[in-house]
Amino acid sequence: MVWYKWSLPAQDALKRAKKDLEKARNAQDKRKALRFCDDAKEALGRINISANINDLSQIVSAYREHGRVLETLGHDAKARVSYGKADELSTGLDATASLLTAPSTPQPSTVLRPQQSVAPSEVEILARSFSSSTIAGRDKETVFATVFAKDCPPSTAPCELPRADEDLKSTQQLANCLGLIQASPLPTDILDSLVPSARNWLEITKNDIDEQERLSTLATDLVRALARDELKDQKVIAEILCLAPAMKRRDFQAVLKLFVNEIKDSALLDVPALDGLAQLIQSASPGYIDANDLVQILTLLNIRLQSTFQKSSHHVYQLTLTVSRVLDAMVDSEIEGLDRVNLHEPLLAYFEDLKKAEDPYLVFQAVYTYQALLSVPDDEEIWRAALRRTGAVIKGVSGLASAIKGLDITAFIDGLQSIQGGLRGANQFFGIVMDAYTGVMDLKEGGQGFLESLKSGLSFKQKRAWYPVLRAADVLVRNGELVKFKALVWEAPCRLDQAFQWGLCQRLRYLAVAPYLDVDSQKDAVAFLGEIYCNELAWGQEPLIKQCILDIVLQLASLPDRTVSGSVSFAAATLLQELKNDGDRSKQALYEASVKVGPGSHLWSISQPLPDSSTVLLDRVQNRASFARELRLYKRRRQEEAKRHAIYISPQAKASRKSPDTELFELADKVNEFLKGERKAFLIIGDSGAGKSTFNLELELQLWKDYESDKEWVPLFVSLPEIHEPEHDLIPKQLHRFGFKDDQIQELKAQKKFILICDGYDECQRRTNLYSSNRMNDPNEWIVKMIISCRSEFLEPDYQLYFQPGDRNDRTGAVYLQEAVIVPFSSSKVQDYIQRYVDKYGSSNDPTWSIDEYWRTIQSIPNLLELVTNPFLLSLALDVLPSLVNLQGPIPTKIARVTLYDEFLKHWIERGQKRLIGRKLSPEDERAFRMLSRDNFSQRAIALVKELAVAMYCHQEGRPVVEFSHSKDQRNWKAEFFSDDYRTNLLRETAPIVCNGNQHRFIHKSVLEYGLARAVFEPWKEASDEQSFVDQWNGNKGSEQDNPTAVASIPVLFRKSFVQQPSIIGFLVDRVLQSKDFENQLHDIIHLSKTDRGVSKAAANAITILVRAGIRFHGVDLRGIRVPGADLSYGQFDSAQLQGADMSNTLLSNIWLREANLSHAQMQGADFGEWPFLATGGYVSCCAYSPAVKEAPITRFAVGLADGTLTVYDALTWDTVFSVTESLASFNGVAYSPCGERIASFSRGSKGTPIRLWDAQSGSPIPIPIVYDGLVSSIAFSPDGQWIVTASDDMTIRLWNARTGSPGLVFRGHSDIVSCVAFSLDGKQIVSCSHDKTVRLWDIWTREAVSVFSGHDSKVSSVAYSPIGNQIASGDSQGTIRLWDIQSGETRHVLKGHNGPISCLAYSLGGHQVISGSLDWTVRLWGSETGAVGPVLSGHKGPIACVASSPDGRQIASGSGDTKVRLWDAHTGVAISRGHTNTVWEVARSPNGCQIASGGEDNSVRLWDAQAGVPGPVLIGHTNQVRQVMYAPSGKQIASGSWDATVRLWDAGTGAPGPILSGHKDMIMSLAYSPCGQWIAAGSTDGAVRIWDTQTGKERYVLTGHRSLVTTLFFSRSGQQIASGSRDRTVRLWDVQTGKPGPIYKGHTAMIKSIAFSQDDQQIASGSEDSTVQVWDTHTGKAKFSLEGQDGAALVVVYSPNGLHIAAGSWNRTIRLWDAQTGEPGLVLAGHSELIWAVEFTPDSQRIASFSPDKTLRIWDVTTGQCLLVMDDFHDSVRSFVWDIAQDGICFVTGNGDFSVQKWRLIVESETKHRVQLVWSSSQDKLVLSGTSFQDVQSLSKANIQLIEQRGALNTPVAL
Repeated sequence: MVWYKWSLPAQDALKRAKKDLEKARNAQDKRKALRFCDDAKEALGRINISANINDLSQIVSAYREHGRVLETLGHDAKARVSYGKADELSTGLDATASLLTAPSTPQPSTVLRPQQSVAPSEVEILARSFSSSTIAGRDKETVFATVFAKDCPPSTAPCELPRADEDLKSTQQLANCLGLIQASPLPTDILDSLVPSARNWLEITKNDIDEQERLSTLATDLVRALARDELKDQKVIAEILCLAPAMKRRDFQAVLKLFVNEIKDSALLDVPALDGLAQLIQSASPGYIDANDLVQILTLLNIRLQSTFQKSSHHVYQLTLTVSRVLDAMVDSEIEGLDRVNLHEPLLAYFEDLKKAEDPYLVFQAVYTYQALLSVPDDEEIWRAALRRTGAVIKGVSGLASAIKGLDITAFIDGLQSIQGGLRGANQFFGIVMDAYTGVMDLKEGGQGFLESLKSGLSFKQKRAWYPVLRAADVLVRNGELVKFKALVWEAPCRLDQAFQWGLCQRLRYLAVAPYLDVDSQKDAVAFLGEIYCNELAWGQEPLIKQCILDIVLQLASLPDRTVSGSVSFAAATLLQELKNDGDRSKQALYEASVKVGPGSHLWSISQPLPDSSTVLLDRVQNRASFARELRLYKRRRQEEAKRHAIYISPQAKASRKSPDTELFELADKVNEFLKGERKAFLIIGDSGAGKSTFNLELELQLWKDYESDKEWVPLFVSLPEIHEPEHDLIPKQLHRFGFKDDQIQELKAQKKFILICDGYDECQRRTNLYSSNRMNDPNEWIVKMIISCRSEFLEPDYQLYFQPGDRNDRTGAVYLQEAVIVPFSSSKVQDYIQRYVDKYGSSNDPTWSIDEYWRTIQSIPNLLELVTNPFLLSLALDVLPSLVNLQGPIPTKIARVTLYDEFLKHWIERGQKRLIGRKLSPEDERAFRMLSRDNFSQRAIALVKELAVAMYCHQEGRPVVEFSHSKDQRNWKAEFFSDDYRTNLLRETAPIVCNGNQHRFIHKSVLEYGLARAVFEPWKEASDEQSFVDQWNGNKGSEQDNPTAVASIPVLFRKSFVQQPSIIGFLVDRVLQSKDFENQLHDIIHLSKTDRGVSKAAANAITILVRAGIRFHGVDLRGIRVPGADLSYGQFDSAQLQGADMSNTLLSNIWLREANLSHAQMQGADFGEWPFLATGGYVSCCAYSPAVKEAPITRFAVGLADGTLTVYDALTWDTVFSVTESLASFNGVAYSPCGERIASFSRGSKGTPIRLWDAQSGSPIPIPIVYDGLVSSIAFSPDGQWIVTASDDMTIRLWNARTGSPGLVFRGHSDIVSCVAFSLDGKQIVSCSHDKTVRLWDIWTREAVSVFSGHDSKVSSVAYSPIGNQIASGDSQGTIRLWDIQSGETRHVLKGHNGPISCLAYSLGGHQVISGSLDWTVRLWGSETGAVGPVLSGHKGPIACVASSPDGRQIASGSGDTKVRLWDAHTGVAISRGHTNTVWEVARSPNGCQIASGGEDNSVRLWDAQAGVPGPVLIGHTNQVRQVMYAPSGKQIASGSWDATVRLWDAGTGAPGPILSGHKDMIMSLAYSPCGQWIAAGSTDGAVRIWDTQTGKERYVLTGHRSLVTTLFFSRSGQQIASGSRDRTVRLWDVQTGKPGPIYKGHTAMIKSIAFSQDDQQIASGSEDSTVQVWDTHTGKAKFSLEGQDGAALVVVYSPNGLHIAAGSWNRTIRLWDAQTGEPGLVLAGHSELIWAVEFTPDSQRIASFSPDKTLRIWDVTTGQCLLVMDDFHDSVRSFVWDIAQDGICFVTGNGDFSVQKWRLIVESETKHRVQLVWSSSQDKLVLSGTSFQDVQSLSKANIQLIEQRGALNTPVAL
């Protein structure tokens, strides 16, 4: 039963049509325009013409406009159809109006119909016309008043509708669902008529693409199940037929073909298939059956009819019934041209012959079929013309069914012409009907009965009116329009036609059992049958009709519920009793005979099949194990979980950990590119809380949306820690967790591709390549694209090997790996997050601030903005800030990360308590809750968190997921936390723990780590409340042997090592900075380890925490401590006493051990993080590592020197394996063969035999002569070892047979010297570069240049072929490197940074990095994919000649003209730094000595606690490097001058920005405060001096006069004057009060570099590049004297604080002293090896400090001139210096080129000898071992011994 199709109101349709036509006119694309025209035509076609007569003129206009638009598009044929439609509507307007405006039967309200009334059905028009025109002349008194007094439309929800993915209960339920979906969107009135459950179902399902797909697939599967069914009995056919009206066309066609084939192929007539075919055709939707289908079916049925004649009448009846359905459909489809000879005439003759049958059922069906056949014209034009007059009428009337089943929308719109024609011919039609009625009455009066009248031929040969009327009745029956149905059959002119009455009885029988009718309507049908039987005046006396009625009533009375009062069968039984005595004796005899014989054998199937309760096919389909349902359930579950995700802000990322933070991209965009590309694995790296999981979950959600459209790639999110042993069967294990069965998993594997999102690689605690171990994308394995996330701190140097496709030795696998590093949120993203947070939670009960309140607070707390750039910490901060910060009170100066977690845990538990209070608890839970509340619920919950965290680390090594089984785990540690204990359950429910089945975990791994850290130290317990760590240890020592259960009482710090757990260490570092007690306890543990070996693990933890917290151990007595395995990297241990310490397996990268004493220490396995350099003794011109192959498992390293020496080293121990010398040649290039057995070398100074081969094991020369007279510039082996390739000065590339030395191919094409050559990884190509500025790629077999890469502007000196095979790197003599895409030939990146020619290039293992060496003495690393600048490896003192990457990818070697080979960590990490990220240009001390300010090239100003070195606020604002920083005399203000042409003022206490002093047009070169602090002056390269008010920031004066940049400024001590020096060689004096210029001091002949006022302001001293120092009288403006003895430019001039001396540092590396009053020369302080940058007197004028680019700082005695101290521990030169004299001694602070700020204490050992001790350093990124004693240290490796010796350590330790 179809109950889901409708028409549109005229105005709605016209509005749509006009809108579509407007779009068509404006469309640029003709195809789109035509599509809009079709939409307009479809809208017009859905107008119910008869119901909208008043709008007919508008409809006509719309059709004409439609035609005009089509003409403009060039579719003339379609335009003519539209014009014809308009003409037809126009000419029929009057007739239609008169017909449709007549009085009519009241219409029922619109309901969901069993046909799509896209246009008015003709029978509906007839029904209206009958009820209005003829009812007045009829006697209606005999008709039961209650019979069909109301309509009974099909129910809008005939049965319950299923929930998503719920199994369906019946096939009819499936049909109803599909019907609603196909009809959506429904018009409002029809939608309102739906029952609420159906409306709700439709609203949900229309947005659920998966559910729609499931239902549609289920229908298709039912069709397939029918095809597989062997019997195809009536049950399964009835089941599929009830689905037919809702099928998709392809499914309908499949069923149609199935039925046809069954009929065609069966030897005996397949009656169920025949009946199914008939009903299937009748239920067809528009466009589902085309003309050819119907003709072919009719032809088949004709054949079967001919063969079935004279056989079973039942079979003949079924065939005839099916033919009638086919013919009905052909009439509806307006099929013409039926083959007259072969089909039309044989069928007519056949059915005419059937009148001989004695079975009235068969005779009627033959008559009906004959009438249908007459309505299908044959292919004879004369016949078609003869029927034109009535054919239009009949055709129009039969067109009613096209609204139900026959045509597509285009055919239907065309059919509207016929309807209009039918209306115009209505009067003629009625005339025909009346003629027929008269004829029937004549027959009746003549005594001729029904059977005889049929056989007389009157119902054959000509069309009869009862056929279209019965067709109209069918429509009304299906629609449930019973009032109209009664009017139609009562008022029909053919009412007394016995054929019509026979058909009417059939329809009443159907109505009596129609499932969509209510019982009253069904009983009305029975009553109507009784009316026809009894009311002979109205219906006649035909006995056969009476017998037919009795047959029907007998059938109905025999139904199962005949004894139930009120049922249809009961009503039929009651009617039988009434009919028993009705009429005369002959009529009663008929009754008795009919009852005795029983009902007829024919079970009529009228209009629609009766629904069958069979679910055979449905059960088969739903019970079949298919993955589709489980996949939908999985998808729905994942999408529901996604709705509960945290707030999502799309993260940004960079290409690698070494990429600069300026080269960022949206991570989602990069991942989408990856999904569309060829790569197989994508690694997402990020810190804890960076948003990796949130991004992965959001990505999964988006991919599910994409899956809805393409159904190709299935997203599969896997939380790796929840999978047991994910290295095997990862995908099946995940699918099993969600209910997939093995066969479903195999089906998924065979049919689907997966986007595998693996979250939390670091948490699964595996060091396995999951891609390779699971054999992803191998043949017959899972087809995947893998996205995997991992914490950055978990990654090892060679981490790519754990993620790239392929095994560790497969270099090509690296090309399929892509990575991205999530960066912290920018300020804008933080604000976006706050906005969404407030939007989401602002209306909740918890206190939530406004957006502005959050943002202002975050900005006002110095460290918080940096902290909340981490998304998880941001979410915590927003949650707790309202309770942590009182907006009305003082704002905290700092909030630590651990503080956020403290407050978060407190809030979480409090909210959990509130939930429990507001919830109805069971008596047991209520009792437990009261007990916990009395016992401090919150503290108990916190204790649970801590204890569970400790247990997870102690029992399962920190794996973040606990799997608990009630049956297996009742007796182990898990039961304590996850058993059914009421109190534990309540505590767990309020803790930040989530449960998924039997798996339990904290909401975030960082909460687990926090819980453990809090278990280590509880900050809210006073020291007196709890035993110290040492006391606890001493109290429980040995308990694990005596009582294993007591081990839990041992502090966790003693039980587990956390050295490799950076997040836990980070929390504990925060605790150290918060609690001095905690710090002291950690120190106690370290000292306890001296005497108690059992605490070594705890001591290693303790010292690691303290080092990370920045606690310094300068001069500390650490003798005998036991800290094996500790991480002391970046620790500061200046002068520390470490004698006899156990430091085995410690990490010592970049440790400061200057002058420390490690005598007798145990250092086996200690890792300094660096390798020693090789001191070769000669110019290193080439180097190479041996390959990693089985034949040569020990890696060797070959070094060639310009002096003719070739040395091979063991790359592990750096012992010499062999060394050979060629006395008359140099080694300019070496290369290992791929198997590692041979070394090839060449010499540019040896003509005739420049190429030599050597045995790689012994160093013996291999006697294979390779004779060549030219100069070779480069050499390489082919990957298979068969060939050697050389580049030559003669512009050629040559191949040589590596076994015989014979020459091979020669490649020509370069026009200048070929400087370098390399093979591709597969050996098929050679790349070369030349001084002709080109790079060429050669095919090794054709000798042709495949590509020529042009772009360099100078000689190309080096080239390298990426091991990935997709890129070439080349470097030129201007220092430029170009990365070329091999496929396109385009430049990917241009790399600039070197300050000299590129001398060598290499790729790292895997090809992720490009390594470049230059004549500028540096080695640089670059990202090969992004071109990102990586580390600069500096240390060489000469040009770089060669670079090489070790086979394992961990090491980079560089050889230089400084005679050294240096070894570098290929994955050099970023140094731990709390400060500047570039050169520190200025340091300043506050007047009270409590604070240090520094300014640097990173554009920032940073503040430091002068005593502890604790970093304070970072002052951000400048856009270029900060070159000047100074305190105001009051100490409350800081001024900074920058090359961005501004001066900024800052609050020294808070770091808050003050006024920005602008006006200069160029860089600020000098800065000075007035002594009173009211004014500040700045000199610039624009030649001006500007003075501002320091309080208001207003400009006071602009002092102009200098003709070039102002290099130096100095206020007089009185503040009344300011002096300026310039490159214009003058010194000028200005009046500060008036701004007027004073004296101009002229006399220098070069730039003024420095000026200074004397203490009494009487003199000004100036130093110049003219090598003089002049002293000027400030009153006269005259030169007082010129200081003699100055040699070289005077770069700095200062007066001593006591005014007695003038000191000048000069270009000639000396400092000179003069008497300030007389100018008499004094001491000359010599010792620096380079120019003097600065000179600073101590406040007592007794000492002078000086520093120089020679990387030393010297302190001199002013009286004797003796150098008291030489500091050479700096890794880069000192750039700024300030004395810091305080009560604790003489200190000074340096700002350094290595980005550090350092404070030193000067220790006076004697009058002639001083030493220093480091107090603090802002960063420690270099290994410092100068002066360190390693006497008798045990177990150091030989390489480490070499390293410490090279770093200036003392004594020689014992080698391992």
